[in-house]
Amino acid sequence: KIRSEVESMMQLGASLDAVYLKDVFENNNCVHLVMELCTGGSLEGVRKLPEADARELIKAVLRFLAQCHSKGVVYRDVKPGNFLFTTPDPSTRRLKATDFGMAVLHCDDKDSPL
Repeated sequence: KIRSEVESMMQLGASLDAVYLKDVFENNNCVHLVMELCTGGSLEGVRKLPEADARELIKAVLRFLAQCHSKGVVYRDVKPGNFLFTTPDPSTRRLKATDFGMAVLHCDDKDSPL
């Protein structure tokens, strides 16, 4: 599962709308993912928003999904807890997707069940 997550993140590469995977380290016991730091909390914690702000957040989620699809990544875990804000400051923060554990690479092979 972790291998699939890493492969999906590497396939996506640097993106304005996804947490960047900087490096991966593995030893006999663990796999360590070094990712971009996002300090603004998750979208799950947001309760009330002006319509214009909500519209921008939805656009960011849809743009992220379009980027995934254009790179052959199927992100199958869209939920507020998997989207993080880069900073706590609403004027400078960006929304970024994380948790690619359920993501898969799409295969164009016509014989494939995907």
